[in-house]
Amino acid sequence: MLHHTGQILYHILLPLLLMVGFGTLLQRYQSLSLETLARISMYLLVPSFLLVRIYDSDIPWGEIGLIALVFLIVLGVLGMLLFAGGRAFRAPNKTVAAVILGSIVFNAGNFGIPVAHLLYVEGGTLFQGQPDTEAGLHVQALVVMLSNLLVWFLGYVVLAVAKGGRAREALRIFKLPIPYALVASFVLREIRLRSFNGADFLPVWASFPLRSLSGALVPMMLVALGAGADPEGSTDPQGSYERLKNSIQASGGIIQPIILKSAGNDSYLCVEGNTRVAIYRELRQQERNAGRSDEKWNTIPAIVKDDMEDLEAHKIRLQVHLVGNRSWDPYSKAKYLKELREEHMMPMSDLVDFC
Repeated sequence: MLHHTGQILYHILLPLLLMVGFGTLLQRYQSLSLETLARISMYLLVPSFLLVRIYDSDIPWGEIGLIALVFLIVLGVLGMLLFAGGRAFRAPNKTVAAVILGSIVFNAGNFGIPVAHLLYVEGGTLFQGQPDTEAGLHVQALVVMLSNLLVWFLGYVVLAVAKGGRAREALRIFKLPIPYALVASFVLREIRLRSFNGADFLPVWASFPLRSLSGALVPMMLVALGAGADPEGSTDPQGSYERLKNSIQASGGIIQPIILKSAGNDSYLCVEGNTRVAIYRELRQQERNAGRSDEKWNTIPAIVKDDMEDLEAHKIRLQVHLVGNRSWDPYSKAKYLKELREEHMMPMSDLVDFC
């Protein structure tokens, strides 16, 4: 048993931890954009991985159905137990929904795919005497497929219902490439098995980019996992503040104006750009403390809106800090969305459209 444990630690966990460590170091010194990494994975790497692995698989439809059935039964039983427990303790709907989602919606990608790759492909066969060394990875691709569908359909439906939104908003998954990649993968798989006796018939111009993107998924996921785990990387608010301050100081000011809302009596409310205002004030105070009088920090470029409604102000913040190039950290995003929903009573459909 100790021998097998050592083999698992050395051949499977150590390579994964090294890749995660590379991501942490890179984030520490180069400040990767986690949002960009996530978008590359979601829109390119994951669809390519699913398409290639399902296309290459020879798993019969009966076994595919059995895998899906076991997957859904396990999570269904767990969900029902959690729901019954929440009702027994009279927990609020929001708490029950959070507990259920936190338990049954799991990440089958970032760590599951690399573990399956090392265990089944690099480590040998799934079962003794089994000729297909990638069978385990094909099963993992099916699990990733089911997990993604569960996240976007069931996960979003539960959250939407718990928050009073519309369950049909879960259909926004069809704006992602994953469902179309799944349909294409099963269609191409049937053509390969029925018309080409299992031989690969994809032309090089299609096969090469798909297989290259599929192969890039494992290292990309592990690097992103390590980058997200760095407490001093780009997700650290203080670190981001200091980098922005140094950039503004070196450039001698800002390029993009802040946005102000007139509050009457020659006073203004900063709608977008509070961090840059704070940096200007800090730089102005530093100049004064040093006995210098640099006038450039006394004024800041701004766009003033005299008749801006509160809804427009919220739209600007959502556009800039949730989906724009100056994204807030995850906690700040969630906090602001919670405030808009519960304090300003913004409909869930509007929040989804803005985001």
